[in-house]
Amino acid sequence: SHMLHDGMPEGKTRAIDFLMPTIKVILLGGMQEPGHGAGSILVGLLTNPDQLRQVLDDPETFVPKAVDEGLRWVAPIGTQTRETTRDVEIGGATIPAGAPIAALVSSASRDESRFTDPDRFDIRRDEGNHAAFGFGHHFCSGRFFAREQMCLALRLLLERFPDLKLVPGKEPIFRGWEFRAPATLHVEFGADRQ
Repeated sequence: SHMLHDGMPEGKTRAIDFLMPTIKVILLGGMQEPGHGAGSILVGLLTNPDQLRQVLDDPETFVPKAVDEGLRWVAPIGTQTRETTRDVEIGGATIPAGAPIAALVSSASRDESRFTDPDRFDIRRDEGNHAAFGFGHHFCSGRFFAREQMCLALRLLLERFPDLKLVPGKEPIFRGWEFRAPATLHVEFGADRQ
């Protein structure tokens, strides 16, 4: 309750219409976004075998880097809806106060003025933070838990299946605008496994 109404005048609360998008992100994000993120991270690694090898050789160093790069490369939450509080001018266009907008958070992590070759997955990248967890007072309250879930999932998966690879001819397909992840991810591993 305090978190949802923080910053309001004494005795005032936010309207339910204002709170619902946030509640939706919290509930759905805690259940599906770590899985979506892990799937995207895995695609990045499986399509870059040299980087996968680095993760396998030194998981303590490179699992966290792979997670952060995967979240930058394909943010699980692509858009966040908001409402303008005042008239805003962007690129010569005026957006009136009270207008609904969609912030393309995923686009911020692909900003070519901030990231070198931003469309490329690269766990060796050292160019600052991504925007997958938002920013400012909209920064994700579950970011540490979600990040640890993805690190743990990646570590366990690669310990169990170090020879994991994409099935030839079955390219991963990403779907989603508000919530983005691989819709298909066909993988295979050694035939001698039990």
